Amino acid sequence: MGEWDLLGRLLDKVQSHSTVIGKIWLTVLFVFRILVLGAGAEKVWGDEQSDFVCNTDQPGCENVCYDHAFPISHVRFWVLQIISVSSPTLVYLGHVLHIIHVEKKVREKMKKQAQDEQANNFLKKGYKVPKYSNDNGKINLRGRLLRSYVLHVLVKIILEVGFIVGQYYLYGFTLQARFICVRFPCPHKVDCFLSRPTEKTVFIWFMLVVACVSLLLNLIELFYLFVKLVKECLDRRQDYTVTPVTPVLERKAFENKDQMIQNWVNLELELQGRKLGSGVTKSVASEENTANMGEVHI
Repeated sequence: MGEWDLLGRLLDKVQSHSTVIGKIWLTVLFVFRILVLGAGAEKVWGDEQSDFVCNTDQPGCENVCYDHAFPISHVRFWVLQIISVSSPTLVYLGHVLHIIHVEKKVREKMKKQAQDEQANNFLKKGYKVPKYSNDNGKINLRGRLLRSYVLHVLVKIILEVGFIVGQYYLYGFTLQARFICVRFPCPHKVDCFLSRPTEKTVFIWFMLVVACVSLLLNLIELFYLFVKLVKECLDRRQDYTVTPVTPVLERKAFENKDQMIQNWVNLELELQGRKLGSGVTKSVASEENTANMGEVHI
């Protein structure tokens, strides 16, 4: 079990960055796949080749028949399956750690410039405000991080299905006590016998059921994430919805806060210009009236 410690420690870090269903999937992976594989399956398959006996003394025939019966050892196949299925989770963990590191640096720069208000405003415009993680390093599944999580779940589903189908085409899901071999250099049809085929079949079905449970959990989590994506899109669309009071033609003018402030400033300047223009017009009109009255008085 020592060789699984590194993988276990890495996957344990994903616990805090996963959904509830993802945490259940990791528990199933640790307990029912890695632990069972290390504790029981390796001992059951320890005599796999040594007790594979064929009723012939032809040199090389027994080895050829064993290679035909087991193209790859079940234990090695399951080890490869566990590592492959865990790889997308490790890639997602790397993405999460990268985002946390970037946003941590942004927070540190914002704290340094917090006393200077003008520099702080410039910093907020120059850098993206942290939105995927908080000060404690806890992430919020949204945006590109949510899409990354969905992608890694999809890859896990594809890998699980691929390994289940591959196991079926390699050696099926049951082992018979007798294996008939007709291959060179065997002189004729040779009967080979496996050791403890029933016990090995039980382990095969156990690992198959656990793989199907993991696949089902991935499908449930994918549906949950799909619902969350749809909800996020609807919330974003609702934020940009224009109320009936706002004219439709003015929708583009109020897409963000900066444009809204600029429009208010322009409107204020326009009103002040109108007031100044009306004052000048009134003064000119009063001067003309005074001149006309002077002419009449004369």
